[in-house]
Amino acid sequence: MIAKELREIIQDSIHYAMQAGDLPRAEIPEFVLERPRYKSHGHWATNAALVLSGEVGRSPREIAETIVSTLKSPRLANIFSDQAGLLEGVRRPARGS
Repeated sequence: MIAKELREIIQDSIHYAMQAGDLPRAEIPEFVLERPRYKSHGHWATNAALVLSGEVGRSPREIAETIVSTLKSPRLANIFSDQAGLLEGVRRPARGS
């Protein structure tokens, strides 16, 4: 359940950034959302910025910063959570805005 919601939040954030002109418009390629091997790397990890960089011609770091800037909570940059409060306080970008 949390993985599905996180994936949707990431996709919505990318769409929002594209609609706002912060990222060039492009198809969002499939990306991985997984639990990292080491807990020090966070509870969740994604390669969304890496795979999108080839589509939009920007560095993965710049794309990641843009995605995080669309969220109310920058906690999702290195998605650490206490499971119960993971999505609390995260503002999902409005679809079609």
